Amino acid sequence: MKTNVISSAVASAITSDVQVDVKRGKTRGKTLDVMQAEGITPEMLVAPTKGADRTFYDSVCHAVVAGFSAAAQAMLTGEAKALKTVGEDQAKLNRDSKCRENRKYWQQQIASKIKDYRKGLERRLAEAEAKAEGEGEGSTGDKAAQWRKTLSTVIAQAQKAEGASVKDLPAFIKDLESAVARITAPADK
Repeated sequence: MKTNVISSAVASAITSDVQVDVKRGKTRGKTLDVMQAEGITPEMLVAPTKGADRTFYDSVCHAVVAGFSAAAQAMLTGEAKALKTVGEDQAKLNRDSKCRENRKYWQQQIASKIKDYRKGLERRLAEAEAKAEGEGEGSTGDKAAQWRKTLSTVIAQAQKAEGASVKDLPAFIKDLESAVARITAPADK
């Protein structure tokens, strides 16, 4: 059925899905805020090597599992041999259906969720470092520093370039240096 617009059922499904994603984004940010406030680092969210203390990592795993459905929790805590095998295609149809394939899926979801938190913390740290180095977005001063840095990099590359396809390389370098000089530093407050 080809039409110019989507049906109300599809529109409703999309709306619901987007609402869940938006809510997830808000709660993810709050979760990362709490983790940072508690001093949790991305390194702490890496699975420990064999023989290392797993107490902290296991507590994170337990918190993740507590967010799963009751059926998923039952699959993870129960004996794997007691579950039937139905095939991955059948298991995908209902992730709460108790089977070995879904147990494996939920086991993988634990690591996936922890990785999402680790990546979120890494992203926040990278953004904080970039701002500290003046590379982040924001004030005019940040932009000015970023432009000076970029032009300085181009100047250094041009000075090393021999036989470059730039007419009058010394004049080109001089123009770039002139551009750097015209970028004003922000006034101290």
